[in-house]
Order: sequence, then C-alpha cells, then structure tokens
Amino acid sequence: MAKKCAFCPADAVEKGGEHLWDNWLNNALPKTRYRARKRYTLDSPVIEFDTDKINEKFPVVCAQCNNGWMSLLTERVQLVFRRGIIDGEPFSLGPRDAALLAAFTAMKAVVTNHAIEADPFYTRGAREKLRASLAVPPLTKMW
Repeated sequence: MAKKCAFCPADAVEKGGEHLWDNWLNNALPKTRYRARKRYTLDSPVIEFDTDKINEKFPVVCAQCNNGWMSLLTERVQLVFRRGIIDGEPFSLGPRDAALLAAFTAMKAVVTNHAIEADPFYTRGAREKLRASLAVPPLTKMW
C-alpha cells in the first residue's frame, strides 16, 4: 500500500520528494564539505558521511503538492529572505514576512515529522489546512 501525502489524500511519491534543505541554498552557498549524520528511523543507528551538498529528500509528499503550493511557498521565502540568509543583509520581520516564515518552517516540520514517525504529530486536518491556507497548525509556537 502506497504511503499518503503528508498534506493531501493523494499518494506520496515513491522516490525523490521534498528537500529538507532547499537546493537553492546549496547552489547559493560557497562550495564546501559537510560531515552529515543521518538515520532512517528514530531507532536506527546514525550513519555519518562526507558530502558537498545537503541533498536529503523525503518521499512523503505527492508531486502535485511538491511542485505546486510547496514550491510557490519556497519561492516566496527565497525571494523575501535570500539576501538576509546568503549575504547577511539586515531586514525587518513584519507580520506578513513572519507569517510566511512560520508557514515555511511548519511545512518543513511536517515533512520531517512525517518522514520519521509512523504516527505524525500534526493531525491530517492541520496539515491540510496548512496546504490550503498556509495556516500554522494549532499549538505550534515560534519565537
């Protein structure tokens, strides 16, 4: 039985999926070597390896979500925050930008949680509401 998308009733992709660390960051940051640590489940051993990219993808979303609203949200985050992240340019975080960053962070939290937990922390309804309106799930605190 195919795994369901973390955000909608469709089947999740079997290979590929959502980047944990967005590829635009890999392309924008200086080339270097990273010492990565990974585990496949909370109970599996930690695997360490060297890499020049952080290219972890989780196959927990469908192609339509990944290439649709999630891609648009990532593009908006990149547009608003790229110069601050990459160049250290100062910026003000007003309510609209704070909401954008919160939705992006919640999306990544759902993807990561869905990848490692058989029983996801966020309810199906909260995840579908995030997809539909970028509403951060209830009881989520961000500072």
